[in-house]
Amino acid sequence: VGISLDIDAQKRMEMDLRESEQRFRGAFEFAAIGMALVAPDGRWLRVNRSLCEIVGYTAEELRATNFQSITHPEDLDTDVGQVRQMLDGSLAHYDMEKRYRHKDGHIVWVLLSVSLVRGATGQSMYFVSQIQDITDRKLAEDRLVESELRYRTVADLVPGFVFEGIVRDGYSHPTWVSDGFERVYGCTLGRFLELGGMGFYDATAWSQILVGASESASGSDLGVDVSLKNADGAQRWLRVVARAVRNGAGSDAHRVLGVAQDITERKRLERALREATHREH
Repeated sequence: VGISLDIDAQKRMEMDLRESEQRFRGAFEFAAIGMALVAPDGRWLRVNRSLCEIVGYTAEELRATNFQSITHPEDLDTDVGQVRQMLDGSLAHYDMEKRYRHKDGHIVWVLLSVSLVRGATGQSMYFVSQIQDITDRKLAEDRLVESELRYRTVADLVPGFVFEGIVRDGYSHPTWVSDGFERVYGCTLGRFLELGGMGFYDATAWSQILVGASESASGSDLGVDVSLKNADGAQRWLRVVARAVRNGAGSDAHRVLGVAQDITERKRLERALREATHREH
């Protein structure tokens, strides 16, 4: 006596489940970014090879600890706080930049993306974490900030001002100036542009500026002494040195970078010397 049951649907379901598991395992293990399944209390349940390379620990070492133990102390409260919000349902997903301590001691910056998987009854099962190594980007950002700080500091210490501009219609138009500009011209760059540059120069000085700007726009270095009267009517002298540079490879657009050194005192002394020499003769 026997019975035969049709389990074709069950077998297809089992095969689909195995294929799905294999696809997940392949995508998880060989992902280009770090992947991890993390328990609600922070324990590493499953990690891929990319994450191990990022933090320097083996999979076995990570599974024996939790994410809190390798998170930088300054980032831990923020990270744990968002985990709690996900567990209580007030947050569905979060992204943050944080630091891990590498096994050899150095700091690794990562972009962390976390989502929570819940069971059929709504219980918290585990977190799915995606971890991208952004250390190089953060180091580049730090170098850029430091470079900008040095540049701005030096620019503000120049006895005069530093300026940047763009070349348009054969002439340079200022787009940024350091703080010294206001000390020389007695007004902001916006006010200077509103009044028009010609209001600060006589015909001879303006002609010098136009010729120098044209030469700079064509690729020649500019070096010229220019007299002007600032917004208060006081006469000033500037030694202007500038150079046009391309915005980037293959670009026809140019920027002008330069330094305008305040040489008013030097010009005053030269004039006084000439007058004294004339009187002596």
